[in-house]
Amino acid sequence: MPGLMTEDKLLSTKLMIGGLALCLLTFMGGCDYTTLAGDPSPTLPPSPSTTPTAPPPTPTLPPTPPTPARPTPAAAPGTVRGSVCYPGDKNPPIMLYLENTATGALVKQEIPPHRPRYILDVPPGEYIAYALTVGTEVAGVYSEAVPCGLEAACTDHRPRPFQVKSGKTTAKIDLCDWYNAPGRIAPDPDAAADAVMVTTVQKMNVFAGPGLRYGPVGFVSPLTSAPALRRNKDGSWLKIPYPRGDGAAWIYAPLTQLAGPLENLREAAEPTLPLPAKLSPTKDQFMPTAWSASGNEAIVHFKGVFKDTEGRPVNGFSVLADNGTWSVVSHPSGPSRWYPDQRTGQWDIILTNPTDAAGWWTLTVVTYDCPHFDDGFDAQCKHMTRLSENHLVKIVYPDETVINADWICQRDCNKGIYINPYWPKP
Repeated sequence: MPGLMTEDKLLSTKLMIGGLALCLLTFMGGCDYTTLAGDPSPTLPPSPSTTPTAPPPTPTLPPTPPTPARPTPAAAPGTVRGSVCYPGDKNPPIMLYLENTATGALVKQEIPPHRPRYILDVPPGEYIAYALTVGTEVAGVYSEAVPCGLEAACTDHRPRPFQVKSGKTTAKIDLCDWYNAPGRIAPDPDAAADAVMVTTVQKMNVFAGPGLRYGPVGFVSPLTSAPALRRNKDGSWLKIPYPRGDGAAWIYAPLTQLAGPLENLREAAEPTLPLPAKLSPTKDQFMPTAWSASGNEAIVHFKGVFKDTEGRPVNGFSVLADNGTWSVVSHPSGPSRWYPDQRTGQWDIILTNPTDAAGWWTLTVVTYDCPHFDDGFDAQCKHMTRLSENHLVKIVYPDETVINADWICQRDCNKGIYINPYWPKP
């Protein structure tokens, strides 16, 4: 019938109305009207994935730092006791040193006069002990000879190591080995058979050539050893390694200790240096006689008289005093224009710093060869001719600071510096 809908049309209409309603409800989702109207079984949008999302990784915490170890507390120091046995009635200014043999670390203490005992706290370890006087730095040592008794048979003067223990006292470290004499000593058994070693017993200057006239280039500390490289003609000067200049310098051998066959050393040519020509070098024109020592706390005094074999005074000759660090030459014996009141044949040297002058010296008769003597006298003259052997003397403050050294002239006693003698007025 017209106006009536068939069942199929009715169903189509219901689906269209339902689709419109669904479009309105899902408007924001993007509905497709054609699809809904033309396909009674529309394809629904795919369901979201049901695969679970992995949770974010758990952050890794930094490792807990280890608890720092507590520092090991430093070991308590040990104590060292002893005396500085300087061989005089009272000592000059002295500095005491305790040296750690492993690290080289030094502990030092000043030793004033009349207070020779000491006490020091030092870290545990092995040490040697030595002391140096002010000035020429003569060395006193706690050596192998000290516990031996310092007798003639005690010939090992090397420093004796000793142990210092934490919280303990090491006693009787007595620095009594003083003024170990220069000269020949037994070689080190570990040294090469042909090696010549030079060891200083006090502070010494080293020179640019084999003689005072070449001038000093530096100094070497006491208790220092070095190999000898060359020698001069008579072996009184030795060439040793030295860090300045050309890597070597010359040292005065009579004031050192020598070990090894000195005669095997090659002789070195002396550097060119013009010298005044006067007397030929000799070493037996003057011989020592009647030497003695006494004390004077105020000065060091070298003095004496020159005489010939008949006992007559000899004028015009000097004495060179040398301690390896500095030297001084006496005014030529007898009166002169500059010393008109000096007695005939007399010579002397006065040093006003007695504590600095302690140690070993050599005295040698020389001619004063510096020019223009009539114009003035130079006690630091470096031009001279040696007329005697070098003779060792020891200055010990204050008991042995005056050295009386007389000499006998054997020949050419009238060939001193004076052309016309300056005789004192009657």
